Amino acid sequence: NHPNYPDLIDFLKSVAQTSTLIHLTEDVHLSHDSIDIPYFEVHGSDHARVGFYGIPTGHEFTSFVLTILNADKKGKLPEPKIIDRIKNLKGPARLRTYVSLTCENCPDVVQALNLIALLNPNIFHEMADGQYFQAELDRLGILGVPTVVMHDQIVHSGRVNLTQLLEKLENVLGRKSIPTNQNI
Repeated sequence: NHPNYPDLIDFLKSVAQTSTLIHLTEDVHLSHDSIDIPYFEVHGSDHARVGFYGIPTGHEFTSFVLTILNADKKGKLPEPKIIDRIKNLKGPARLRTYVSLTCENCPDVVQALNLIALLNPNIFHEMADGQYFQAELDRLGILGVPTVVMHDQIVHSGRVNLTQLLEKLENVLGRKSIPTNQNI
């Protein structure tokens, strides 16, 4: 029912028309919140998915395109050691990054968390265009973007790279214990 919903559908249809590998399915019950904001998800393998509140234009358009590529394992993937660390994050966890579409630092954080969510199906990430969430930003005391939130707690605010963000998530979520092979 949101006035921007037709724009979102047009945007997504235009993207889906660029490849036979991209499929658009409409589901009016998809949003996780009872708020009326344009929302969609990109689904990857292993039930991994990433959500977007708002229409990812401006600097976030690159985040959206890279999410599609990463969902098909064709995007910017980190070295195997980093991928193993991502896969060993404990979950489940739902992360939301509040952004501004004009923010130049926001895409780095969104892209890192989208990649983490696509590589670890126990982690769910969603980009949230702050213009739709003013009451939420006020309630959480968020004064700048990008800001990453989990369970109403700020996990990170400001510029950060994938490795630094992964380290923060390991401290917050923990890592799965990996059995060692011992030859006796």
